[in-house]
This record gives sequence, structure tokens and C-alpha cells, in this order.
Amino acid sequence: MPLADIHHQNHAHRQVQRAISQGRLAHAYIFHGPDGVGKEMFARALAQLLLCDKAVEATLELSTDMKTIQQGCGKCQECVAVTNNTHPDIHSIYRQLIREHPDSALRKRKALELGVDVIRHFIVDKASFTPLRGKIKIFIIREADRITVAAQNALLKTLEEPPGATLIILLATDLSRLLPTTLSRCQVLPFNPLPDEFVRQTLSESQPDLLPERANWYARIAGGSMGIATIACADNHYDINMKLIEQLVSLNAQTSSGISRAWIEESKSMSSLFRQRDPDISDSEATRRGLLLLIKLSATWYSDILHLLANDEAGLINAHQKKLLQKASQRMSCDYAIGAIRRCSLTEYHLQRNANTQLSIETLVNDLARLSTGKQAISAA
Repeated sequence: MPLADIHHQNHAHRQVQRAISQGRLAHAYIFHGPDGVGKEMFARALAQLLLCDKAVEATLELSTDMKTIQQGCGKCQECVAVTNNTHPDIHSIYRQLIREHPDSALRKRKALELGVDVIRHFIVDKASFTPLRGKIKIFIIREADRITVAAQNALLKTLEEPPGATLIILLATDLSRLLPTTLSRCQVLPFNPLPDEFVRQTLSESQPDLLPERANWYARIAGGSMGIATIACADNHYDINMKLIEQLVSLNAQTSSGISRAWIEESKSMSSLFRQRDPDISDSEATRRGLLLLIKLSATWYSDILHLLANDEAGLINAHQKKLLQKASQRMSCDYAIGAIRRCSLTEYHLQRNANTQLSIETLVNDLARLSTGKQAISAA
């Protein structure tokens, strides 16, 4: 994908184009922002520009302050190799590379994090080589916020003084998981969430059979991430959300135990989808991710109730369920809606730290039942 086809990231375009025109491109960048907003596409398009035999000028649409940019021509031998993912001077670094390590013992490990063995063999060692056919070597590190501390320390010298013509780009969503020493050796380039309307339109164009109501919901729930919207659509989160809303509307002291069991079963049924995308995770981790999705959707429901109580209908995610939202809002005050959102957040925090899933969900649903019927939660913290 050429640089001009990456929309709504004007700051990134402006910073990179200025650096290239002034001959001051940094040797290490952190592309920071939500998943699915174009960070990796931008990195590969930048690589294409840097490797291109003859860059061309292109119009940057949807921009108010930039009319034209430089990008790869898309036709030369270098550009074609980049497009086909066969250019030998572009190195994609990711957790699963451990399976290609020359040490057979290491190849048997689970790829849960980006470990020191991957970083040393696939970046530190290879960075010392001259480019095989291009002008520069480019390393693109996916999920950079999952690099272990040991791996980050092993990378520091290469980040600070990369040998020869080398560019290292780290793709990260959470800067707090990167060491200060890593951050200090890179230029951080923020990437913004995409506009909901852009996500909706792009999703609708790629899936013309998708009903407008569903496309609208996927765009709103994605929070500006094209990637999240696409996965949510593929995994049919819309129907999961509709079933969850029915449960939350009927939630009370008598139904809470049954709904807790339903959440556990639903998360188990979703676990296969998480395992397909990340085979290295365990069954329990896949189930936990399913529960985290249900908790997120629940928090969204109570956030919608809060918006409705505040007469802010423009902020509704589940706008297509306005009648049910009105019904639910008649039983809850703003304080109780806020309490429900906090309980969801607290349970999410506990599950991310490997708390007992069944106990956590039972406690959460019991508290939501009390808050949904206008009573104070017992275990809220």
C-alpha cells in the first residue's frame, strides 16, 4: 500500500516527510497508537519509499495541511518486491519467529512474548550486515510492547548506534511497557484513532452485504480501529452483543447465577476464535479473552445508559437499542451506572492478573444485578 493511501494520519505523514526532505530521518522510531489504525501499513509504505529507485509525488487526500507527499513509485523492482513481501532488506520481527530460530530447543518454546533470543538473532546479529540489494535495512517489530525486559536491554546498543544504513521501527500500543532506556533511543510517532465514519464506510465497502445497522455498530464499538472492527465483524460480535443486552436487561437477583454460567459458556465457545489467531495461548487464556470481551460490551451498555441519563444521545454505541436503554435507565441513577462501569473495570483488572475466572464473573454479575435494579453493590471496590 502506498503512503498516500493511508488516511487520517496527517501528523505521521508530516513528520516523516519533513524528516526525509531535510535528510534527518531518525534511525529508530516507535509508531505508537491503537491496534488497527495503520501503523504497520505506514511502516511498510515508508520502507517502500526508502527503497524505491525513483520516488514519485502523490496527492494526500483528506488532508487540510498537506497536499502532496513523496512515496514509492510502486513499479520499480524494489517497490514490487516490497509489495510482494519478498524484499530481503525488510525484516518483520514478531513473536512466532522463535519457531525459525536455528536452535532446535528454542523452536519448541511458546511464542507468548518477544524474547531475547528472537531479538538477538533476527535483529542484533542481522543489523551488522550490509543491505542485500537496497539502500537500507529496515526492521519492523510488531507488538513491540511485548518485548521482554531482557530483549529490550539486548536491543539498546543497536537502537542507539545502528550499524550502517539501518532503520528500526517498533509498533506499540502501550508505551508504559517499554523501558525508559528504549523510549529515549527512539523517536515516538503517535498514530490517531480513525474517524467512525471512515471505519464504517471502509467496512461497508469491503463487505457490501453487511447491513447498515451492523456496520454502524461495528464502527462505533471499534473505537477508531479498522482492525478491531474487521475482527469484530468476522467473529459476529454484533449478535454476541445482542444476546448480552437481553441478559443485562433481565438481570436481577434471581437470574444472576444463570447469566454467570451463560457468560462462562459463551466465553468458552469464543475461545476457539482466539486460539485460531494466536495458537500459542492456552485454553484458559482464550476463555479469559472471551470473558474480557463480554465485560467490555457490558461496560459499553452501562456507558450508554449513562449517556442517556445525561441527555447525550450522540455518544450512544447501542443507538439501535434505544428503547431498551430507556427502559434500563428508568431503574438506574447516574451514580449506579458509574458504579457498574467501575465494577466492570475492576473485574477486567483482576482477570488480566489471572484471578479466578468463575469467582470473578459470579461476583461481577451479582453486583451488576444489584446496581441494575437500583441497589448498592455489595462487593464494589
